[in-house]
Amino acid sequence: MIRVLLPSLLLTLATVLAPCPADEPARNAWWPQFRGPNGSGIASDGDYPIEFDKSKNLLWKVAVPAGVSSPCVWNDKVFLTAYKKGRKKLQTICIDRDSGEILWRIDAPAEEIEKVHSASNPASATPVTDGQRVYVYFGSYGLECYDFEGNRLWTKPLGMAQNRWGMGTSPILAGELLILSCDQGGRSFGGVNDVQGAISFSYRAQIGGAGMTVYARR
Repeated sequence: MIRVLLPSLLLTLATVLAPCPADEPARNAWWPQFRGPNGSGIASDGDYPIEFDKSKNLLWKVAVPAGVSSPCVWNDKVFLTAYKKGRKKLQTICIDRDSGEILWRIDAPAEEIEKVHSASNPASATPVTDGQRVYVYFGSYGLECYDFEGNRLWTKPLGMAQNRWGMGTSPILAGELLILSCDQGGRSFGGVNDVQGAISFSYRAQIGGAGMTVYARR
């Protein structure tokens, strides 16, 4: 799966995902978070296409707003975050993996948009999913949780991110916790209950200001 960034258009090129072994845990069978299963960047064994162009291994393409996040894939759904610059709206988008049809898109309730580096985009965080819910983070707002039908289950406003380059962190799941590293020159790193959205723990850490993703190894 390749997400190609053009000046005013973002295309998702979808390829057939190889069938998964029946005994393989579902989370490792798909691409549920930034860098895939366990954050390894490695897909499960399968016969994947390695060449792409307009006439080869292209099943569909669809125009979506710009963004620098990665797709998150579970079963027949692809989740993206995007930034519609003309409307100054941050969006969570759900796409049918087989047809490329946009099933739903929802604006985040951000009142302002964070400043980011010219090479970046306010939609930089990759969604994460547990197969029932999808979680997204925007530095301009905070965390949101949706079910697969596009119903917003909860939100957790975290305030405008304070990072001179723009936030580059993505949420991850570890058991029942949704973990987000918000290293902003000493601000918090915390865990949120993934079902209710209640903060389970947080602490302050004097670590840089890079806004990078953390990993939970299984």
